[in-house]
Amino acid sequence: MGCHFLASLEKENRDRVKQHYAGLLVVRGCGHFCNHDGRQWRLTPGAFVQHLPNQWHILHRDDPTLWCEASLSLDFKLYQAFVDLGVINPQEPVLTPVNWEELVPRFSDIQKRMQQMAEHELPGLLIDIQRLLWDIRLRHQRRSASDTKAKNLDWAADFLASNLHVCIDYEDVATQCALSYSHFRRLFRQRFGLPPAAFRRRAKLNTAKFFLQDPSLPVSEIARALGYPDIFAFSRQFQRYFRISPSEYRRLFLAGGSGEAVHEEQALRGDSSAE
Repeated sequence: MGCHFLASLEKENRDRVKQHYAGLLVVRGCGHFCNHDGRQWRLTPGAFVQHLPNQWHILHRDDPTLWCEASLSLDFKLYQAFVDLGVINPQEPVLTPVNWEELVPRFSDIQKRMQQMAEHELPGLLIDIQRLLWDIRLRHQRRSASDTKAKNLDWAADFLASNLHVCIDYEDVATQCALSYSHFRRLFRQRFGLPPAAFRRRAKLNTAKFFLQDPSLPVSEIARALGYPDIFAFSRQFQRYFRISPSEYRRLFLAGGSGEAVHEEQALRGDSSAE
């Protein structure tokens, strides 16, 4: 069992077989890690790399002079005990814990205690090592959950910006993102600057402007294609946000493109508070 801070190492570290477990937190520098089954990970500060016992790997450092890592090693029996407890997951060779900077002092504290430790202090130290490794896993799961939310929100934005002719149930969209509607609405607005209904309304109106540039498309057909109940509802909303009627926008655009000079920015600012 050991804990170290290492810097300015060799560029490439090849370990065909290692009998013990080593977990290293990249503090400074970049590189990549390849495990025994050929999977590769790009390493940047905050990556936690797990060298698993009896498994071949390659750790490549882009610039060894810029590299710094905090490393923790465990013998095989202790590693297996932590696997059995669920503290270490061998299926996750590289973790990316959130707020990883907070972990560095804990590595430093464990290192100092190992250097000065009396035998009766070993159980307490093992508990703190277990807590550290468990916290790294939890922080990684929090980042994964955050990434999943971001992907779900991006999906929701794509969904709301398409199928503009159908009626949307926003609560159902939130459910598809595994969120309550209030939470979904707040996160969506944080990410895209508009609440969901206003975001969809903007997509409809921007699409309407594009359609209006084609003189062969009747305004009534555009209204129908965008899901408005009739041409009057479409015209009211278009004029509300762009301060100009659809027909007038088309006339100005075809006359020389001046239809683009409508008050869109002001309209969309007003739209951001509406549902």
